[in-house]
This record gives sequence, structure tokens and C-alpha cells, in this order.
Amino acid sequence: GRQIEARSVPPRERFSWGGADWAVVRWIGRFDNELAGWTTSGPAFAKQPVQGPARGQAGVRGYEGRALVNTYGGADGGGELQGTARSRDFAPAEGESLSFLVGGGSEGAAVALVGAQGELGRWSGGDAGALEQVVVPLAPYVGQTVHLELQDTSSEAHLLVDAVAIVRPSP
Repeated sequence: GRQIEARSVPPRERFSWGGADWAVVRWIGRFDNELAGWTTSGPAFAKQPVQGPARGQAGVRGYEGRALVNTYGGADGGGELQGTARSRDFAPAEGESLSFLVGGGSEGAAVALVGAQGELGRWSGGDAGALEQVVVPLAPYVGQTVHLELQDTSSEAHLLVDAVAIVRPSP
């Protein structure tokens, strides 16, 4: 087969998006070496993170650093593996937002923000190999304990995720 080059950019502590400048307050998942602080279940997350595309996968672009979460066939090719990864609980403070990069399938694979009352929001990759920036204001959840779930619940989809952080507008 044809070798496809993975395209990544260096990790960043500050970035511009949506007409604003943002600064990282704390990292929830950089995914360069391991899923530190995340609890996983299912084979899709057994060999995470990975460096670029899996065997048989088209190009993956827009992740930061050396690696990312890529559930395409659990990093072994194919799309049959499923599972979830759950972050540690966190309590958003006033003025904070959630930031992450997401790509992959649009059905059955997503990043979900979860609170005591259930799922609060859900974002997927829109069937793309290019990771897109997402910034979610956390103001509605100040005073609550929430967590993130990376979900791959479909034999047809996969999830690409990187650079999960709590951010604030940068002066």
C-alpha cells in the first residue's frame, strides 16, 4: 500500500480560534505518551495513544505533538473495535472553556461532556481525517462536577481526539 504521512503540529499553550486568543489553564489530555488520568474500557482504547494513522487508514492531520487518540480499528486497522475512555472529574471555574481537537466519524464516535444529570454536550468529527478545533464555554456548568467521555460505540465509525484542555481567553 501507499505510505501516508501523518501531519502534526507542535503542542501549544496558546492559540487563536473563533476571533479570540486562548491560553491553556490545565491539560486534561495531551495524549503524547499515554492516557494518564483516563479510565478506559473496550478494545478501541487498549493501545492508545498512537502516532498518526493506523494501518489502512487515510491521512490524519491537525493533531498536536507526537501522538493522538485514534480508534480506527483500535490502532490495528479496520473499524470493528469499540470502547470508551473517561477523564477524571473536574469542576469548571468562572470564565473557563473546554478546548479539544476532534475528527473521525460522525455517527457512533464522539467526545461527550457528562455531568450528574447525564450527557451535557456531544461533538464528533464530521467524517473527516482532519482534526478540527472545538471550544465549549463551561459557564453553564460552574459549580458542578463533570467529566469527558471519548466514545466509540460503532463498528462503522472511529474517533480522533487530541489536545484536551481547560482554557481561558488570553489578554
